[in-house]
Amino acid sequence: ARSSEARSIEAAGQTAGRICGVMVGRAAFYTPWKFADTDRRLFGEARNPGLSRREVVVRYARYAECELERGRAHLESAARGELRELFLSGKGGGGRGSVAVLERAVQKRAAPRLQALREQLYQPLRHLFAGAAAEGEYQKRLQRALGKRTGFTKGVMAALKAVPGEEACELPPGSLPG
Repeated sequence: ARSSEARSIEAAGQTAGRICGVMVGRAAFYTPWKFADTDRRLFGEARNPGLSRREVVVRYARYAECELERGRAHLESAARGELRELFLSGKGGGGRGSVAVLERAVQKRAAPRLQALREQLYQPLRHLFAGAAAEGEYQKRLQRALGKRTGFTKGVMAALKAVPGEEACELPPGSLPG
């Protein structure tokens, strides 16, 4: 066989030497914590620098906030460019030089694209607690935060409160001692 689909690191490791590749996409998406120790187990790394799930969430939230801000700036700039000529010509309903009307139109045009970006940024966190006792409540709170359009970090941290400390602070196997 040339390729196979694996649902865990163990399954991927069992195929070593017998196949050319292993697909882990779906399994890594739906059960990412099972793959937290991949580098050490499959690629011979001495130790896993291992972050707890809580640390992963906190670091990812910072990253996502930056990406949202970059996305907002880009989407608003693109929308502004699309609408500027229309408004400056007086055909945009705001009259010549109506900056306030232009800015409202820019935000209205960018809003659906920005919401789509938010949804994409929430995706990697959805299944981080797969198999944990608090998985269902965590996912509900994450979905609620997305719907409320609160700040990304605030919403994610509210969802994280559903997870007991021992599950949130669990380290992957083979992690460096804290």
